[in-house]
Amino acid sequence: MTNSTEVFVQQTVEAARPLEKALNLAEWEAATTGTEQANQRQQQAQSAYMRFWANAEIHAQANERLRAQPPSDPLLARQLRLIYLTSAKNQQDEESIEQLTRLEAEVRGQYYNFRGEVDGRALSDNELVNILKSSRDSAEVQVAWEASKRVGAQVAETVRQLARLRNAAARRQGFRDHFQRSL
Repeated sequence: MTNSTEVFVQQTVEAARPLEKALNLAEWEAATTGTEQANQRQQQAQSAYMRFWANAEIHAQANERLRAQPPSDPLLARQLRLIYLTSAKNQQDEESIEQLTRLEAEVRGQYYNFRGEVDGRALSDNELVNILKSSRDSAEVQVAWEASKRVGAQVAETVRQLARLRNAAARRQGFRDHFQRSL
């Protein structure tokens, strides 16, 4: 059993590796450039990653192997458990994956490109954080802090939509909500 489990883990890791790398690189590019194209690439990479882990066969095999006879090798057991948990978290249909990644991309784009306004000047997040860290003027700090929080109003409805979608997907799996499924 362990030999076939080792093969299963190795094959799953090898198949997931390029998807995870592409997602991480796309996240970095989207976060550092803030361009719509980079955000779209991240959405596409995230969709591909989630579709891979939504594969019911991977989830069923990991679950079956964990229940039947968990590996005695602690590293292999940990890898198998991570495969199970990652696939469990991503068990959703194609439409949900597309909706989730689209909404997340929308929120990311708003956050990455948000500029808080202070004294009529649009400031980047880094500039706002710098004021918060270094200013000794409490009025200036308050204005900067309030400016940094205005993004919340812009993303509020989309974040609520995301929460509803995540909770619905979790309930379809028998969980109370997305938070419980994440744990």
